[in-house]
Amino acid sequence: MRRLLRWIFLTGPCRLYLLGEASGGSVPYTFVAGLFGTAAAFGGVFALIAAMAGASVEDYFFTGVLTGLLTVTAWAAYAFVVYGVLWLRGISPAAVVSAHTSTEAKPASSRPADDPHWRHPGGPVIRRGLIAFFALMTAVFLAAGIFTTDQGPFDTPLARTTATILRYDDGPAGLGERLLEVRFTADGREYTTEVKAEDYQPETRIPPPGGSLEIEYVPSNPTQARPAGTTQANKSDATFTRTLAIASAALTLLTAAAHLISRRRRGRS
Repeated sequence: MRRLLRWIFLTGPCRLYLLGEASGGSVPYTFVAGLFGTAAAFGGVFALIAAMAGASVEDYFFTGVLTGLLTVTAWAAYAFVVYGVLWLRGISPAAVVSAHTSTEAKPASSRPADDPHWRHPGGPVIRRGLIAFFALMTAVFLAAGIFTTDQGPFDTPLARTTATILRYDDGPAGLGERLLEVRFTADGREYTTEVKAEDYQPETRIPPPGGSLEIEYVPSNPTQARPAGTTQANKSDATFTRTLAIASAALTLLTAAAHLISRRRRGRS
């Protein structure tokens, strides 16, 4: 029983890390097989219980499958907590596995971290690569927020009309979201504006340039338009991506500050 608990809470996560390292950092096939195998086992057990209780076997089976998937996923999330603790202590997963499989009764903390990519005792807690990763994410989310058009919510009563699609606009260098440039007549005047293609009803195909599209617009400002029958969230995609950019920038500053503080402490010691 003790070996089983040790494998679940310590040795198993470390072996999973070594499998991922051996597969070049990708998800190991053993984990994928274990994920679906556990799901099938849980589904079979639940189905057997349902058959014995006279309940719906199909419903219980899929409930068991979902339970198995969530169980293995939760264990994988716990494994990352183990990696974090081992990283802070300067003990590599390879050292943990070696300590528990060796005939020598030495605790894992007394063995050196023999993984060159793992943190050694006294080494930096935060690597520069993590700072660079958050900085890259900041740039990506910031660019996404800049290239995302924010038309905002329409809170006023809208009028409807049929517009002609002039062309598709995919943003600067094709990196933005697709917009439809449309032309329509309102109150005897002709207007040209852009509407979000993604706001168009998903079950309806977007007409090609030259085709017709029913839109709704604000009568006091007809250039504020969108495809008819669609809804927009109060917070646009632009606001969401900018929020992610701010969060990534904050993480970049925090990790950089922690790295500098850790480096200064090591210099004093």
